Amino acid sequence: MWIDDVILQHAAEAVYVHVFVPETVMVVMARSTPVRDCFMSRCVQRNIEVYRRLGGGGAVVLYPGCVVVSAGIWVDREFDNARFFALFSKCFIAVLKEHLSVEGIYQDGVSDLVSAGRKVAGSSMFRSKRYLLYQASLLVTLDIPLIENILAHPSREPDYRRRKSHGDFLLGLCDLNPSLDSDKVAQVMKTYFVVMLKKYFSSSLAQVDTLHVPYLYKRMETT
Repeated sequence: MWIDDVILQHAAEAVYVHVFVPETVMVVMARSTPVRDCFMSRCVQRNIEVYRRLGGGGAVVLYPGCVVVSAGIWVDREFDNARFFALFSKCFIAVLKEHLSVEGIYQDGVSDLVSAGRKVAGSSMFRSKRYLLYQASLLVTLDIPLIENILAHPSREPDYRRRKSHGDFLLGLCDLNPSLDSDKVAQVMKTYFVVMLKKYFSSSLAQVDTLHVPYLYKRMETT
């Protein structure tokens, strides 16, 4: 199963944003992430669904304490991914600061959102010519026992992690603002993320490539 389909079915729109709070525990892996027997056995034992995504990055555990923000947009160039990651980070940082009273968030690693060296969100990106599919998972309420029970320490990690355990490395938004919960964060993201996206991507957005849209629909149908 693929988590991207909800975005790809809107590929004919210049900008589309989808925000949701997972109702149950699920695991999402990158397209190229190898499935390890011990990893899958833990998911089978707990009846946890495992999804794939087209973008890169490591495996993540999603649960009701997270908020997932996905965006599909058409941009004016086929490359420059670092720039686009940075623009998406600016969108999140602006919403968190201006509408959720969370300050001190910055980008580290390839595209993580971080507070004082601890990760509050991870993201991935899939490119198909000038179409960009971006997904990020925001940690609102941490469930370290759940995460540690499912995921081993990653084989690759950003330099700023420095071999920290999940418990020492991750941080929930509610640790920065105790008034927050997943539903509140999701509602604010639904209202303001697309506003910030159009603001920060204003000089980079492009018209829909209608000739390429059927290919993206095909990716949805066959993945």
